[in-house]
Amino acid sequence: CLASSPLIQNCTMHLNSADSGGGIYINNSALPDIENCIISSSKKGRAIACTPSLALLVSCTNIFGNVGGDWVSCLLNKQFTNGNLEVDPLYCQPNAPNLTLKSTSPCLAANNSCTTLIGANILGCVITDVNETDDLLPNDYALFQNYPNPFNPSTIIEFALAQKGR
Repeated sequence: CLASSPLIQNCTMHLNSADSGGGIYINNSALPDIENCIISSSKKGRAIACTPSLALLVSCTNIFGNVGGDWVSCLLNKQFTNGNLEVDPLYCQPNAPNLTLKSTSPCLAANNSCTTLIGANILGCVITDVNETDDLLPNDYALFQNYPNPFNPSTIIEFALAQKGR
């Protein structure tokens, strides 16, 4: 955003990379407004690159896990105000091309104080406890893509079972 007054709304920026802002770069703009967005896990650069003196309006936005920093620069002191979050968005498969959210995600309307969807993602997987009733269990077996890269020291493999069991 350069010399503009942008409204950035209902977006998800995940695994981006840039020298300055891994999610958004704002320079010489008047009252930019960011609402209901997720900016997560940039591989390079902070979540938003901007001058500290910029009057940036941020509400109901989750900024989490960006290598260069999350609530820094013009975002300083906006963390945990106006419904803003700094928590894992809980993607079903964080490295998948189509991101969806777990049922426990703080970005779903039912799970945040803004009572609105944060980001551009929808519910994609339901987390169930084996002690819950059978009608909440999936109808079929499913094995999801592991993440992160299996050659890291550890990996997560999510799966769904059609019935209770070990």
